[in-house]
Amino acid sequence: MGRLLSRFSTLILLSGILLLTPTRASADGGSAPATGSLVVAVDMGAARSTQLLAIHVGQPPHVLVTVPAPIKGLAASPRGRYVALAAGARGLWLLNVDGTGLRRIASVPRSGSGTLEVAAVAWSPDRYTIAYIVDDGNVSRPMDRSAGIWTIRYDGGMPRQVAHGDFGRAGTPATSLSWSSEGRTIVAVGRAGVTAIDAATGRARVLAAQDTSDGSVQAAAAASTATTVCYVRLLAGSQAIAYTLYVADADGGHARRLLQISNTITSPAWAPDGRSIAYLWQHGPTEGGYRSPVEIHAVDVASGRTRVLLGPRASNQGAIQSFAWLPVKS
Repeated sequence: MGRLLSRFSTLILLSGILLLTPTRASADGGSAPATGSLVVAVDMGAARSTQLLAIHVGQPPHVLVTVPAPIKGLAASPRGRYVALAAGARGLWLLNVDGTGLRRIASVPRSGSGTLEVAAVAWSPDRYTIAYIVDDGNVSRPMDRSAGIWTIRYDGGMPRQVAHGDFGRAGTPATSLSWSSEGRTIVAVGRAGVTAIDAATGRARVLAAQDTSDGSVQAAAAASTATTVCYVRLLAGSQAIAYTLYVADADGGHARRLLQISNTITSPAWAPDGRSIAYLWQHGPTEGGYRSPVEIHAVDVASGRTRVLLGPRASNQGAIQSFAWLPVKS
C-alpha cells in the first residue's frame, strides 16, 4: 500500500467519492503537495450508486459509505464537519465527513410531471444554511414553478424558495451554484447568464450575459472573497470549440481571460485560499452516450499555470461527476 500511495501521490485506483489531498504537477514534470483537500463524486454507472472513500495523507484508504443514488453536486460545510449531497430526484442529503449519519434533509417539491431534481448545492459561510437548485428536467413544457433556488437550515426546518427560474436547463453541462463569502449573495448560471441572487430577497442581477460574441456561459462560482467571481464560456464556431475560464470583479466588471482550451471544462471552484481555481476537465466530447474520461485540474490565478489534481485512473470503474473543496483547518 505504501508503494501505491507513493506512486500516485495519494491517488488510489478505486471508484467512488474520494476524500484526498491533491498533488500539483510542475512544468518540469515534478510534483509537490497542493494546498487543500477535495471531496470527489464518482458515478458507478449502472449500479446507480456512489461509494464514499476516504484518503488521508499517510493513512490507508477506507470506504466511508455507499450512497444509493448518483450524486450531482457536493458542498462541504465551512468547518468541514458535514458534506451536503445533491442527490437528484432523491432530494438533498447530508453526511458527516467521516461517512456516518447519511440522512435526507429535503425532498424535491411535489410536481405533476415528476421531473424535478436537486441538481447543485452550496453552503453558506454562516455554516447554518444550505442553498440548492431544483431543476425541471422536462424541457418540452413550461417550467415548473418550483424550479429555482431554495434554502434550508442544515439542522432542520422548512425549505424556502429564494428564486424561481431556470438555473439547470440553460444549456449548461454541469449546473453550478456557490455562495459568496460575505453571505448575502448566491451565484448561479441561468438563462440570462451568470446571476447574483440576494439570499434574503431573491432579487437577481446579471453579472455576465448568457450569449455574447465570446460564447455562452456554462458555469460560474463566487470567489472565496467577496470581490471576485469566475465563470466558463463556451464558444462554438464552425471551425473550432473553445472553453474559456474568466475571472471578474464581483459586479461582473473587468473580466479577464485566465485559461482557454479546446477540452471541455466545467464546474469551476475556488480553492479555500483563493489563489487557484479547480475545474472538471474532459478529454473529449460526449458522443453516443459515451463520456470520455474526466479529470480535475486547477489553474493558478496569478500565473495561469495549470496542474492535475486527480487524473483519469480514478475513472476506471466510474466517472468523475463533481467535487468540492474541504476547508483548511487552522
